[in-house]
Amino acid sequence: QDMPERLRFIARLKRLGLTLEEIGDLNRRFSAGATPAMLAALLPKLDQRLAQVEEGLTELTTLKQDLASYRERISRRLND
Repeated sequence: QDMPERLRFIARLKRLGLTLEEIGDLNRRFSAGATPAMLAALLPKLDQRLAQVEEGLTELTTLKQDLASYRERISRRLND
């Protein structure tokens, strides 16, 4: 009964972008029966991942604006 829950947890961490090394570390802590220690170790990893996602979103927003601007310039040149 514990195994399906653990597999879902591992799949969720992978989907959230944690590395296999990070997931392995958390799984070892969980296996040792130290759920509070595992959760305490998980929080900063999630914070780090959130910061990475925020940075990526900022970069993508800038890229989107640059692409739209460049497309508009090209469109104007073709219509002149």
